[in-house]
Amino acid sequence: MTELFIKVFTDHQALTSLMEDKELSRRQMRWVQKLVDFNFKIMYRSGKQNIKADALTRRVDSVPRSPEDERCRYQRTTILTPDRMKIADLEEEENGEPIYRLVLEANRINEDCILLREAVLKGEAQYEGTKLRDCRVQNGILYRGDLL
Repeated sequence: MTELFIKVFTDHQALTSLMEDKELSRRQMRWVQKLVDFNFKIMYRSGKQNIKADALTRRVDSVPRSPEDERCRYQRTTILTPDRMKIADLEEEENGEPIYRLVLEANRINEDCILLREAVLKGEAQYEGTKLRDCRVQNGILYRGDLL
């Protein structure tokens, strides 16, 4: 064992109990066997509190420089784009009622939609943790962006 005691700070909270865990996977066991000769304690510190170390672990070339950067392309993906789905194309329910009418009706009578719609009409910035900046009411229907 080394004489010098070392405090290792990490933003990975699960590592703090690595040396005390009684049940370990094979991979964890291999790491513990390598680390057992060192005199250290793993201590948790969130990335926000550990700014210097957090900055050192970031690769300079891994930060996108602009929205056109290749790495930004797939961070957010819309699966059902408007060109792939039109409300009018949806099949009818078993009772013959088109699905889009059922969606519109639910938008009108759902209690959460009613309360959100009222908050949007009052110009409130948020409602119960939901930010309303992208929300609007058009023809009595609540939209968030282009979504019902």
